Amino acid sequence: MKTVARAIVPVLLCSLLLISSCKTDFKPAEVNSGFAVFSYPLYLGSDFMSGFTDGALSNAGQRNSIPYLFNQQLNKNGIKTVYNQHFVAMNNGYGLNFPATQPKFYTSFHLGYKTDCMNINSLFPLHDSININDVSLNNELIYYQTGAYYSVMGIPYAKITDYTDSSMGIPGGKSPYYPQLASFQSQSYILGDALAQPFTFFLLWAGMEDVFNYALRGGEIDSITDFNTFDTQFDIVLDNLLSSSQGAHGVVANIPDLDVFPFFTTVPWNGMVLTDSQANALKVSPFGFLGYEVGPNGFIIYDPTVTPIPYRKMTADEYVLLTVNTDSLKCNNVGVLDSIPPHYVLDHFEVVKINAAIAHFNAKIKAAATAHNIPVVDMNSFFRKVKNGYYYNGIFFSSEFIKGAFFSLDGYHPTAQGYGLLTNEFIKTINSFYHSNIPLVDVTRLPGIIFP
Repeated sequence: MKTVARAIVPVLLCSLLLISSCKTDFKPAEVNSGFAVFSYPLYLGSDFMSGFTDGALSNAGQRNSIPYLFNQQLNKNGIKTVYNQHFVAMNNGYGLNFPATQPKFYTSFHLGYKTDCMNINSLFPLHDSININDVSLNNELIYYQTGAYYSVMGIPYAKITDYTDSSMGIPGGKSPYYPQLASFQSQSYILGDALAQPFTFFLLWAGMEDVFNYALRGGEIDSITDFNTFDTQFDIVLDNLLSSSQGAHGVVANIPDLDVFPFFTTVPWNGMVLTDSQANALKVSPFGFLGYEVGPNGFIIYDPTVTPIPYRKMTADEYVLLTVNTDSLKCNNVGVLDSIPPHYVLDHFEVVKINAAIAHFNAKIKAAATAHNIPVVDMNSFFRKVKNGYYYNGIFFSSEFIKGAFFSLDGYHPTAQGYGLLTNEFIKTINSFYHSNIPLVDVTRLPGIIFP
């Protein structure tokens, strides 16, 4: 035992000396840009590149947007950038009211308590309308600074065909968002203002509005961009970005599928749930031909292809939009004895068109990026992961409305945490392709949905 003790003592002394007198050689990994140059980044796109959230564009949303978060990750890790962004001044931001009803504008959604037609009080997304003559709103709509250029060219609702349209910059015209950023109102256009800057790297997420402006309005009011037109415009945008005087590198993102958004999946297509007595009463009513059954039934919708009476029940491949008046469904027999208005529904004809457009647009994005040796951020796959349930640092995200944490109160645009996850998808793709090592955004430090 004494021999063992004598052997142990020197080892312990040596260990103590090492702990007290030796300095560690560990150093945090130095952040580098790989072969990309991030000194002047450009962010081009629409809703999801602007930070649009909770149904509106707001200062808070912009400060948790993909451009802002990505630029923060660069700056706080020693990569200096030139970054210029126009921030909304209105406290609660402003969004457009769809379908095209009055008032035209409203504030960001917030969670509050609402009593429905059945006298049930529960949490519900609420917002306030904004009078068209509101001074703050008008200051936003007419803001103008001749010759100003912005690193963030994320214009809500802008289709790729709008990127080369100078009418987008007319105050009070086609867009309530681009005139504030236009270098010369009524003359300049989105792509032109982007190209006028000496950018060295770009993040491009284009094409979502070319299909979802149509989908979000139930296939009414708007239209899907023609495939040939989309192909031509995407080539114009990408070719011009890559031929900039700085020889810029970049990254592009593709388009998620329709069924990953709670805007389309929260209200069940078969939400007409009937008791035995209700079903029997409806069977002998003038509407009995629709085939009412005990339990869940598809809501009634208008379908001009059905003869002789153009009404039928919805099927599992169709969607009721989140914007539908739920009180009308619960208490006014809408969807039971009266059809749901078509701008609140996507029937299977419209769904087929939407899915075909997403598939075509994504194929074009991939082909164009591959031809130019530009990486693609596969947002389609990532949104599918979220739909199936996605863990990040102990936080569970899903596509469930409100509880899922990823989507904001409008059911379509992400929360701040959601935008953090999307920023990380850009960073992962950039790091992998350009051999950079930009750290990921700490999503746990970003706000989620705020409960009262």
